[in-house]
Amino acid sequence: MRRDVYLSAIDSIALMQEHLAGFVRLDISDQELSAMSRGIGGSLSKVFLVGQFETVRAISSLYETYANAILHLAEKRMFMTVEAAKVADAKAKLDQAMQRWNQAAAAAQAAMQDGKGDRTESVGAELTEASRIVNEHQTAFTTVQRSVLTAQIVLVKEVSLSTLEFERTTRAAVLPVRRELHFEIDEASFARMSEEASARMRTNLEEWLERLSKIAGAASATEPSQVR
Repeated sequence: MRRDVYLSAIDSIALMQEHLAGFVRLDISDQELSAMSRGIGGSLSKVFLVGQFETVRAISSLYETYANAILHLAEKRMFMTVEAAKVADAKAKLDQAMQRWNQAAAAAQAAMQDGKGDRTESVGAELTEASRIVNEHQTAFTTVQRSVLTAQIVLVKEVSLSTLEFERTTRAAVLPVRRELHFEIDEASFARMSEEASARMRTNLEEWLERLSKIAGAASATEPSQVR
């Protein structure tokens, strides 16, 4: 019975990892993300009933790490979602401004062909104003895009760090579970392997985040084209 309880808990731990990784996915809704955590609490609560004190403490620490990560990542994801909504609004305003500019440009061309000075002057002023508005909205759109990119990078970083911490806590829970189930394990070798794995994962994460930061920096340095 105890073995079945722990096997079920292992499945829940895998779901936790998948749930944490899901916070960076923009292709799923918040409701779908929340659904990924269903059933986790039930299987872990059984460990609290049958597990020895050391095992219960390790699993409790694991769940606490998971719960804290959810609260932290939810805040980051919410901010990014808000920023992403601003992009759609800024794009709509830019499209409207471009439509007005196209109309003004067509009117200016027609006025020049007609050769009517007074009309040419008025439509020219309209074209100048339309150009100013387009440039204004283009700048706003680019600014929001950069903000979203920054928010995405922050979210990816936080998800990665949370996942690293969760995996470290998971490895710490392995030993008491194996002891309780009387599975043989070289604890010194396991601890060394865990530390080496954590170090490799952190190094890879830092290198990847550095590349992302360079991409974001290059995007921020690019100025939007101006309509004249």
